[in-house]
Amino acid sequence: MNNIIKTENINDFVKIVCQIIKKQATACIKSKGSFTFMLSGGRTPKKIFTELAQYYKNQIDWSKVHFFWVDERCVSPDHNESNYKIANDLLISKLHTVGSVHRIRGELAPIEAANKYNI
Repeated sequence: MNNIIKTENINDFVKIVCQIIKKQATACIKSKGSFTFMLSGGRTPKKIFTELAQYYKNQIDWSKVHFFWVDERCVSPDHNESNYKIANDLLISKLHTVGSVHRIRGELAPIEAANKYNI
């Protein structure tokens, strides 16, 4: 998957990304029994999370999806800047069930949080 996605606007981009996520999740679940979903922060994922929660809630077997984060801010999980909070508020909490959620513990000292996440 080395393709560059070019679109006219962010909404078209979000739709294409969500279709790709659905396709990959479905294929991985079928072949391996689960799908690992690596999440990041920022503004663009917010739109993707919202789209997935609204239109893909019943199109992906979320009970077989394992959520991980590629980055996190050094804040508590209920802080508005927490990447976990954003993903949870916009996507995870909207799903009926999920496989597992492996958040980075941003409330800890950075080295300690990284070491615990590395386990």
